[in-house]
Amino acid sequence: MHHYSNPIILPITAEEKQGKNAIPLGMADVINRVTGWKVSENIYQINKAGHTGANGWHRITTPAIFKGEIVLDAEYLILDDFIGMGGTLANIKSFIENAGAKVIGFQVLTGKKESSHLYLRSDTLENLRKKHGIFEKEFQEIVQFNYTGLTESEAQYLLRAKTIERIRNQITRALRENQCSKDK
Repeated sequence: MHHYSNPIILPITAEEKQGKNAIPLGMADVINRVTGWKVSENIYQINKAGHTGANGWHRITTPAIFKGEIVLDAEYLILDDFIGMGGTLANIKSFIENAGAKVIGFQVLTGKKESSHLYLRSDTLENLRKKHGIFEKEFQEIVQFNYTGLTESEAQYLLRAKTIERIRNQITRALRENQCSKDK
């Protein structure tokens, strides 16, 4: 483990289809017992993203949204059990930093190798805009953020789509399926 001074441990406890994900809480408990670092219990995901087992289109169209009390100027160590495309980690990092604190690291048990680089690379953004740039404004209208809000893995996912029509159709389908599952 990296050397951190005295961060606040923040386990991501997402509400999934099978129930609340308890693995990050277990990770936090172990780290707390070894280090004595405080565990945050007042920051939580307010939507049910349902990312476990979901495809990339679903993940892009259902970002995790967080709420809670951030300790100003504090340093947070984020814990999660799995990184799929990195959107959840990027979203909680943004939430914490926009509230006036700092994320000093992430500890994740497992994940996809291509998601180990969370931040969108400038060359990936450039390639995405070359290939599908004409779609960026419509993309933003649909999902409420532009290409710069993507993680590296999410941008690579869009780059693999051969056409804009494919992206539009898949995003529209994912949004419709997301709405149907919320209505149930």
